[in-house]
Amino acid sequence: GRYCVVAAAYAYEDGDIDGAEALLLGCVERYPTDPFVLTKTLSFYDTRGRRDTTNRLLREAMTRHPTEPFFRVALAVRARVTGDVEQGERLLREGTTHSNPYVALECWRALTDHFKSLGDYAAAVEAANEVLQRSQNPSPNERFAFADLLGMAGENARALAVAKGIDSEVLRDLVSARVLRNER
Repeated sequence: GRYCVVAAAYAYEDGDIDGAEALLLGCVERYPTDPFVLTKTLSFYDTRGRRDTTNRLLREAMTRHPTEPFFRVALAVRARVTGDVEQGERLLREGTTHSNPYVALECWRALTDHFKSLGDYAAAVEAANEVLQRSQNPSPNERFAFADLLGMAGENARALAVAKGIDSEVLRDLVSARVLRNER
């Protein structure tokens, strides 16, 4: 997929916008599940002010490949950053009930980020708790992210309790620092 996109980039650099577009659409047809190809194609249309085309391409990709969470998450993020917060949340919540556990987990992760970006830390904590519950074996970094989020939400005691289960002293100390900052 990368070589295909590079050919389109060269056409674009040579001033052949129509040729670049045709090459990119060909790339999407040949590599419809390649996030790199789709990301570069979306960027091309976005810089040309054609967000309707990018959203259509994402919706089509999501429909064709429902077990690839990248497309759903990208569409949800785009909805949120363009002001349609409810649509972004709806797309992610639909994904959290997907029959494929990987898709559901990734949508819970994205929902955590969605709420965090909105400053709704209580809702982000709920979504992050789902991530931890569904993860087979959460890493120290995932546990840290959850404890830090608890600190952001002002749940200091709970943040410290989660931090106790983290193997890394550095990460535990970061959570403690967050809690101390909260308590000042």
